[in-house]
Amino acid sequence: LAEMTEAIGRDQEAMIYDKHLTELKRGDALTQEHYAWFKLSHEWNVMTPFAGFDGTEAEALLKRSIELADTVDRRRIRLGEYYYKVRRYPESEQNFRRALTIRQTHPSDPSVSQDALLVRLARSVYRQGQLGEAKAYAAQALLENPVSEEAKEFLDYLLSKDSR
Repeated sequence: LAEMTEAIGRDQEAMIYDKHLTELKRGDALTQEHYAWFKLSHEWNVMTPFAGFDGTEAEALLKRSIELADTVDRRRIRLGEYYYKVRRYPESEQNFRRALTIRQTHPSDPSVSQDALLVRLARSVYRQGQLGEAKAYAAQALLENPVSEEAKEFLDYLLSKDSR
């Protein structure tokens, strides 16, 4: 039911079914991760400056999915994205770094390219005031994929910071 209601765009119902499923399958990392990401994605889309955002439940579920199996880079990437979105940059950096480490020994999620992951890491370290390290990661992303517009634009932005 959870998959079906999600597929037909009945997000509120799907969230109820997904939550129930995560409670039934507490030991299933994929179920925990799926519900956490679905919940975060939905809440980000309806967030406004006046309506607060509380991602603590989704954060806990992502962490649980990692505790159950810390061999899937996507889980670390998603947790890193969550931390970046809520401006917890050191934690974001830590999770992006762990995702890169996981990729050295396990299959990587094809939905996030290596260059895109490096740009995310570059953004996280830049937000912590580490301009030199951010430039290095952005340059590495560009080496990974010389046609990456995201890497080019972010590296150009970082280089412009030197001229000020």
